[in-house]
Amino acid sequence: MNTNRTTAPISNGRKKNNTRSLLLTETLLILLLMVVMTLLLYQKDPRPDVTETEVVEMFESMAEDASVLPGGTLRLRRVFGLNAADYDLMVYYMPKETMDVCEFLLIRADESTIDSVRSAMETRIASQLAAFDHYGEHQTELLNEAVIESFGNYICLIVSETPDKWLTAVKTLLEV
Repeated sequence: MNTNRTTAPISNGRKKNNTRSLLLTETLLILLLMVVMTLLLYQKDPRPDVTETEVVEMFESMAEDASVLPGGTLRLRRVFGLNAADYDLMVYYMPKETMDVCEFLLIRADESTIDSVRSAMETRIASQLAAFDHYGEHQTELLNEAVIESFGNYICLIVSETPDKWLTAVKTLLEV
């Protein structure tokens, strides 16, 4: 029994599946790239002209308790190692009592210095965590929930019972 059957190679079907899979992957990557580019194009920059008065008014209208008080430039230097004169805008509210950890700091700086300000804020949180380790359970919770967020050339530190509320207020003020 001599049959002269010719069969197509089995790999031909696999090639079609691989080609379809590759085409689908490329299409998805292109769509993803288009979405990212669209988001970047429509990302809103923060208001460049926010004043200290506006920040203070926002803070005072939302102040949930009297556990903070305005911190000055000397306190900013002592606590964060930052010189207020290096920044276009600086509003700092510091803990009123030694056992308090609630803080609010908003700085407008050159984008080249945002990383160093972020580092100073992270160092502050780390030192506070070390100070309250083993005996300040509530303070440690608040510090672990601290928010450090940047928006263009603004950077904000929030340590509060309600950090999300404060972050929303800052975003509203900066129009981001």
